[in-house]
Amino acid sequence: ICLPSSGVKVGAMDVNQPKQEHLLALKVMRLTKPTLFTNIPVTCEERDLPGNLFNQLMKDDPSTVMGAETLMLGEMLTLPQNFGNIFLGETFSSYISVHNDSNQVVKDR
Repeated sequence: ICLPSSGVKVGAMDVNQPKQEHLLALKVMRLTKPTLFTNIPVTCEERDLPGNLFNQLMKDDPSTVMGAETLMLGEMLTLPQNFGNIFLGETFSSYISVHNDSNQVVKDR
């Protein structure tokens, strides 16, 4: 910990010290396997209160396949919402990204 000659010191932080911008951004992202998601179609019988409303909406939707509105399209891969827990000493696969936010050109020395 470096102690500055001026400024208010709170714990181990200097309150008056301006924030220093970093020129390189480093991100370490854990790679996880995608999971399978089963699509369950919503259907109604004509005798039900909504009647044919859901079926008509599916037919009018441009993103559905013509003639397969109520068929399950199978299992789709979805990305996980969180990466889970990482324990000390655990080995995991990761993706490392370094981004240059400065105007300086990066050179190999």
